[in-house]
Order: sequence, then C-alpha cells, then structure tokens
Amino acid sequence: MPLPDAPSDRRRLRPDRRELRELAYQRAHGGALPLQAPVRRPDDRAPTGRHALEQRQRKEGRRIVDRFVNPPIERHEALAPFSRDHYNGLVHARRLIKSASGDRVLRHKALAGFLDAWEREIAPHFRDEERLLIEQMGELVPEPERRRLLEEHREIEADAARARELRREVDPAPRELREIGERLERHIRWEERSLFELIQRRASEESLKNLGRETAAIEASRPRNACRTPPQG
Repeated sequence: MPLPDAPSDRRRLRPDRRELRELAYQRAHGGALPLQAPVRRPDDRAPTGRHALEQRQRKEGRRIVDRFVNPPIERHEALAPFSRDHYNGLVHARRLIKSASGDRVLRHKALAGFLDAWEREIAPHFRDEERLLIEQMGELVPEPERRRLLEEHREIEADAARARELRREVDPAPRELREIGERLERHIRWEERSLFELIQRRASEESLKNLGRETAAIEASRPRNACRTPPQG
C-alpha cells in the first residue's frame, strides 16, 4: 500500500494564486493570460529632485552642488542669546504670513500668539538690543545701521499696536497680517545676516566678552528659561 504524500508534497502540488488565475482566464477566454506590465518596486523608481540633479552631475563629471543654499551662520556666544530670540520671532512671523492664506480662526490664533510673544520676548528683546548694541557698542555700528535698527524697531512697535486692533475685529484682513509677518521676518534676517556679522568682525574679544556677560543675564531672564516653582507639599 503506497504511503500518503508528505504535507510538504501536498503544499507543493497545490496550485498557487497565479496558476488559478491563469486557469480561470483560459476557461473564460480560451487562451493564455496576457502579459502584465512589471510592477515597479520602490528601488526601481527613477530619482527625482536633488537626487536626480546629483546623478546627472555625476554622469556629466560636474561638481555636485552644495546641499546648503545658505550655509549655517557661525554666531559668537555673546550674540547667541539674541539669535535665540530671533528664532522665536521668526516662528511667529511665519505663522502670521501663513495665516493670511487661512481662515479667520487661524488669523486670530496667529495674532494672539504674536501679541503674547511681543509682550514676553520681542519688546524686551528690542530694548536690550538698543541698550547694548546702540548705547554701549554704538561706536562699532555705523550710523546707517544704527538708524535702520531704530527705525525698524519703531515700525514693528506700530505693527504690534495695529495687531491689537486687528485682534478685536471679527475677520482680520489677511493682507495686514502678511505685511506684519513679512516686516518682522525681514528685520530679523537683516540683523542676523548683516548687523550681527558686522559686529562680530569689528568688535574686539574684550568687547565681546563684556557683551557676553550682559547677554548671559538676559538669556537667564527670558521666559523660555524660567524655572517652574516646585509644587508645595
């Protein structure tokens, strides 16, 4: 009496899904299953964007472009607290600009966030910059830069006052929010890319050390570094 097939043999002889599809197609149409286009795996996809550009440059023997369009700025530690303030300011500037394309709820949220940041960080930041960079280190900053710094600070102060009025409106005008955000963003980028670079080049190490003592105290006073009171009991 022959022995029964092993389970592995039964599984091997069982038709798979593709064979069943071919049999069903042959019964219905009297012919073989038509050829199908090969399925492209993720690895087979053609490179796009920067990867395609780099691949094309390699084939042509050209230099691969730098991944950083604007390389990172090296900031002296004495000015780093001001740069950290700028990061928070840019966040709110971008939110104001983005909210101009959204609904009124988004615009009200952007205004509320900007006004809160204005009272807690941006307005104190302006006062600290004017005290340290204009009054104490004014000899290092040329007159056109000093004048521009003060004028733009006054313009953004007026923007904050206008933002308070817009917040009381039912539907704040998108154009005005975009202008407020763009003005704040331009000012911050000018300070980072031009004014601070100029101060770093012209200031002596002793001047930067004295400035660093002042900005370290400013950094400790910022809300982002405020220590929470431990719970009692």
